[in-house]
Amino acid sequence: TVSHAFKRFFSCVLNIPKKNSFRIESGQLLESIRILIVSFVFLTVSWFPGNLCASIPHEVHTLSKYHFTAPLGLQSKVEFWKKIYSEYSTKHAVVHDIKNLDIVYEVVYLGEKRLSRKARERKLGKVKKKYRNILRKIAKTKNKSSLKGEDKRVFKLVKNNFYKASRHIRAQLGQKDRFREGVERSGLYLAEIKKILKEYGLPEELSVLPHVESSFQIGAYSSAGAAGIWQFTRSTGRLFMRVGYDVDERRDPILATYGAAKLLKRNFESVRSWPLAITAYNHGLQGMRRAQKKFGNDFVKVVAKYKSRTFGFASQNFYAEFLAAIHVIKNQNKYFPNLVIKKPINITSFSLPEYIGIRTAMKYFDMSRDEIAAANPSLRRPVLNGEKRIPKGFHFQ
Repeated sequence: TVSHAFKRFFSCVLNIPKKNSFRIESGQLLESIRILIVSFVFLTVSWFPGNLCASIPHEVHTLSKYHFTAPLGLQSKVEFWKKIYSEYSTKHAVVHDIKNLDIVYEVVYLGEKRLSRKARERKLGKVKKKYRNILRKIAKTKNKSSLKGEDKRVFKLVKNNFYKASRHIRAQLGQKDRFREGVERSGLYLAEIKKILKEYGLPEELSVLPHVESSFQIGAYSSAGAAGIWQFTRSTGRLFMRVGYDVDERRDPILATYGAAKLLKRNFESVRSWPLAITAYNHGLQGMRRAQKKFGNDFVKVVAKYKSRTFGFASQNFYAEFLAAIHVIKNQNKYFPNLVIKKPINITSFSLPEYIGIRTAMKYFDMSRDEIAAANPSLRRPVLNGEKRIPKGFHFQ
């Protein structure tokens, strides 16, 4: 204990003979000093919890407030995503190690002309193959001091496990231009989103999630079928909103925010940890509950050691992306000079007492078809084309 270390230290010092023969048992004294130093560091961390807020196992998580900082062991991931959001545009691709994001092999310039996905993958495939061959060559080289040029650079960058690293090469497209566009678009809805989050007693920082999910693009669709600024899948969306062939509320930024607030609140109330609750938004609550059962609330350990077929790169990095987005938003004028943020839209809604056709709505509300579509993004094509009617109880905007 600290008191025991003090006693041992002072007993050694006070028992020094009065004559000039220093016969202190040096091993005992050094051991006491070591204990004192360790104790001092521990007490310093305890007195200043903000320094390591997210890494202390017994930190307090509440529904409405949490200090969102990068825990020790996650900083390199957060720094990587900061650069993706604020330094590299979609004209660049960062070729990196999938596990250790400190290892960046090359930033590839893709050209001014936008490439198709197939053309981009073909170009990046050649770059990845180049580094895969270099790493395997290094792995086979017994005398590492003989390495030169690119081989030597990659050797110093990766340091060890070269063959394993050759199977972990990935390319990430930059997002700076998309992120900037998302910041400007967010002005349309951000005030209302923050209001809804506050209504559900949730941290305001969660309003940053649509930047990570969709760059605030209303019409965003993922390859997995997720839609809208909050990127709800059909199955999850149906738990909190109307998702059908006539109306898809995932596409409405405000209605989807109510769904997101309910989902995030449910996640937190289940795991009582914001890093886990936010990761559950991407990975699924049951998966995070299994991870918590194995590793507790040690989020860095969850990211590093939790094994699941679906807990891949996207889920492992989702919280780091969120933290990076918070940083970029807080410093948006630094990263994106001369922003033109769109003004909030004023919406008036009316609950329809009966089913009505699109032509009736156009005539009654004196709006064109395009105006109705813009004001009511949840209305799907069959309704807008007149094949289906706008349903009873729909909040027409």
